[in-house]
Amino acid sequence: METKSFTKSSLSEFIHSPEFDSLENHPISRHRAISQIQNPRADSDDVLLVAVFEGTKTVGYLGVLPDIILQNGIREKVGWLTCFWVDEAYKSKNIAANLFLRVIKAWKKKILITNIVPFLEPVYQKTKLFYPTQYKVGIRCFRRFNFAEILPPKNAVFVKFKPLLSLADGLLNGVLRWSIPRFSEKNGGFTFNEIGQVDTERDGFMAIDSGLTARGSVEFNWILNFPWVLQMPENEESKKYFFTSVSPRFYQKVFKVTNKNGVISGFFMLKIRESQLTIPYFFIDSSAELSVLNFISNFMEENDLSMVTVFHTELVKLFKKQGFPFFYKRPISKPYFIARELEPIVDLQFQDGDGDCAFY
Repeated sequence: METKSFTKSSLSEFIHSPEFDSLENHPISRHRAISQIQNPRADSDDVLLVAVFEGTKTVGYLGVLPDIILQNGIREKVGWLTCFWVDEAYKSKNIAANLFLRVIKAWKKKILITNIVPFLEPVYQKTKLFYPTQYKVGIRCFRRFNFAEILPPKNAVFVKFKPLLSLADGLLNGVLRWSIPRFSEKNGGFTFNEIGQVDTERDGFMAIDSGLTARGSVEFNWILNFPWVLQMPENEESKKYFFTSVSPRFYQKVFKVTNKNGVISGFFMLKIRESQLTIPYFFIDSSAELSVLNFISNFMEENDLSMVTVFHTELVKLFKKQGFPFFYKRPISKPYFIARELEPIVDLQFQDGDGDCAFY
């Protein structure tokens, strides 16, 4: 077996090489690799991916997303762990530990992790590299039933019953359609305009609530222009990569909010994946908050979206208080692992899309 580390230049060479084409399974999709290379916060010597190969087979890999966090006016270069995978047949060969230790060493222990599966928490904490796990509590709101999409990924048993789940969704949603009211289309004097790219006008506005990563127009345009998931049917190449690289429905929209005087009152990004909505970035004046909620509600209806998940503190409060036209709401938590090599982070001032969360 051979372990390789990839920086920006070597990753570019790798995805355009005959070696990559000959692999039975890929440690990264081509478009995800290009996005990593285009990351405005990635330096030329940053390790972006570590992978283990046995012949033409990839048996494990671990990715890193370079970023910067801003604490007390000090910029700190960090790496977010992403796409950690090891072939089941090789689980007993310490490949996961090898990958993790190589990344930790390459990044001098300055690592952040979020959105992991729960059973991995004690594994990471046993390394003694991280402060106690912190959680950001959000809310998940359901506008319609969607068992056929939600249940199969959780348990293979539900896959064979997907047609029945779809039928049940249709019947139950038929009832909901007549019982849940539509919000008014009035937007309280605010205007919502979709924008294709984020200009520097937004930077000054976002600085008020930029969070720990302080991402600005350059980073947002990178997220929009270099996605990790492409909206297209599954193909032979996408089947070679363990994580999602294509989806029948995936896109992001950015909206600018202005008041009746034409002054900017907000800016937010919506991410749609199949029938689910998330709000990676949200910067809104308090005067426009209720109008934005009204807009999001109607957006979900017009785009036939079944649920929305948010962790932004003010948004969570508004969703709880507003009584949106959802038949069910439940709390949901997102874990954050902060390396002890970094300064303690008392309050998790991360936007929902920070780390790699805006990309999938």
